[in-house]
Amino acid sequence: MNTLKVTGSPAEQGQQHGEHFRDKILELCALRRELFYGYFDNKDGSIINPILMKHIKTLKNYPEYYLEFKGISQAANVSETDLLILNAYTDLRDFADSKLPLDDGGCSTFSVANKHSSICGQSWDMHASAEPYLFHLSSEGEVNKEILTLTGCLAMAGVNQFGVSILVNNLFCTDVSFGLAWPSVVRGLLDQKNALESYQFLTKNIPSSGHNYLICGPIQSMSVETTGNKTEVVSNYQTEGNIFHTNHYLSELSEHENKNRMNQSTFPRYDKLSQFFSQLSEEPLDIESLGNCLFSTDGESSVFVNKTKEPNSPMTCGGILVDIKNRTGVSFVNSFSLGDHHRFSWK
Repeated sequence: MNTLKVTGSPAEQGQQHGEHFRDKILELCALRRELFYGYFDNKDGSIINPILMKHIKTLKNYPEYYLEFKGISQAANVSETDLLILNAYTDLRDFADSKLPLDDGGCSTFSVANKHSSICGQSWDMHASAEPYLFHLSSEGEVNKEILTLTGCLAMAGVNQFGVSILVNNLFCTDVSFGLAWPSVVRGLLDQKNALESYQFLTKNIPSSGHNYLICGPIQSMSVETTGNKTEVVSNYQTEGNIFHTNHYLSELSEHENKNRMNQSTFPRYDKLSQFFSQLSEEPLDIESLGNCLFSTDGESSVFVNKTKEPNSPMTCGGILVDIKNRTGVSFVNSFSLGDHHRFSWK
């Protein structure tokens, strides 16, 4: 699995990221630009360009995230608008006027804790052509972070030095805004010292469209759904319990759900997770067993979305698992059982 360690200021970290993965960033920008424009009936820029520029204007209100974003853009020699599409692709599609259904992304997330263990994780389901661009980013700064992301993308999921883990599901939403691009929201959540502070950051910095954020920490975990204007806590626990989510709303925010664009694998994946956690014993848990049960290529509890011959059809491209108590984790490409792993720890 590709990895990169970055240090220094936000601008310096962006520069290192952009230089190291320049070719892959250029490739992924071109790929996602083509996919993104395909969702718009009007492709002359009169509708698309203002959407992109308003999102970049919002991002500039957050200097630490904008400077990193700008550093990537300059070092990789890609425009800020193309880099925004690479980063916020799933949210930006919700602004599209096309009626075409969307079915190239998903993700399954979970958090579980008992008196022995506290582990969380997610699969990353996306258009199959995204898999070669998945990598693990170690960021050393004011708050150290271990991040699963794509080349050119600020963050998709991860954990920080305080044991705060952030996992994300895309939700299909009609209530959009020119909010903070969701990878920057993930970075903001990972800058906090505990789960409550992360939740408070989210309520004040809502992304531009629908997501579920699974915010996990050493003493508290919570599941929070958003639209482009609202947040709602779905469930939470302290010390012991479990939470899981796929790609449909569970809260009253479902009134904003765009069911015509919903990923249809969301319900069977949710049912599998529900059954798995309802039968889980109070024995000690570990990354290996949970990864193999949930993110392998087969098995009755697996939520893995199988490989496809179509480059833009959905599949599980990889994922991340975090052992909060033991301060260790694994990022992986493809499935957990067969994929390429990167193991990490933090102090």
